[in-house]
Amino acid sequence: MAIEAFSGTDEGPLKGNLVVYPNTGGVSWASNTGGGGGTLIIQNDGNVVLYGPGGASWSTYTAGGVSKLAASAAIAFVKRQLGKPYLYGGTGPGSYDCSGLMQAAYANAGVGIPRTSSEQYNRSRRISRAELQPGDLVFYYSGISHVAMYVGNNQIIEALKTGTVVRYDSITLPGNPIGYGRVA
Repeated sequence: MAIEAFSGTDEGPLKGNLVVYPNTGGVSWASNTGGGGGTLIIQNDGNVVLYGPGGASWSTYTAGGVSKLAASAAIAFVKRQLGKPYLYGGTGPGSYDCSGLMQAAYANAGVGIPRTSSEQYNRSRRISRAELQPGDLVFYYSGISHVAMYVGNNQIIEALKTGTVVRYDSITLPGNPIGYGRVA
């Protein structure tokens, strides 16, 4: 496989694009941005990411768990749900419980995760608090009866209980977390 980044001076329909050519010939993928200015980075984890003026716009993410783009999409989804009411068993779109919100967020990003918080805990890759990144799941209470999404700066977005809405909270306000998981 070959990857080429065309500068703005190249001619033809792929001018200004990142293009992937498989060994079999032809073009298997092109960024189709129509302009230059992107940066292609091969990260320490082996993943390739294309950064443009608006941030990451494409990645391979074959290693290291869910792509940062998927995590970003999941975070964007939960942010759009802020203010919607909590409903036990709720899976959206008008109301959510904690695990229904996480499941819907990752489904929106194209990643399937189980329905309940305990199943989400069992399926996620265990990480430490020091490894926590936006998009990771934070689990609470004995029996793993609550889950929230870490969004950075010691903040989570959660659907906590009846009478509340999807909201921002401190990572420790619902209680001390008992575990952290990365969707893998």
